[in-house]
Amino acid sequence: MKLHKIKDNSQQKKDSFSDIGTLTGKIADKTLEQLEREGVFVFPEIVKDAEDIMRDQMIIQSVNDSYRSGNVMGFLGCGDERLIIESRFGGEEDDFFFQYLLDRVMDFSQYCRFGVGCQSG
Repeated sequence: MKLHKIKDNSQQKKDSFSDIGTLTGKIADKTLEQLEREGVFVFPEIVKDAEDIMRDQMIIQSVNDSYRSGNVMGFLGCGDERLIIESRFGGEEDDFFFQYLLDRVMDFSQYCRFGVGCQSG
């Protein structure tokens, strides 16, 4: 499995995403509304019903030779590629702030894996 971790509201060179190229191609420069229309799992289930998420937000957005992550945290996967977007307030090893949000706000008692629809070939 190819795993790439980033923080929300951060910027990294595009070439650092090369190990998860298929996944990156599916989510880069697309709004949450576009991803929802394409069938990518977005929580809450319907973006338009969320008060604190704007439909024009992007998970990662191109900025010259880098990707800038937005104000979205979560887990994405496509095939054997995984992207984890952690809280910028979390530590290097464990992201207790993100874990707290999942538990308290989303009522998730443990981390979950979410998949992005993906076709081979």
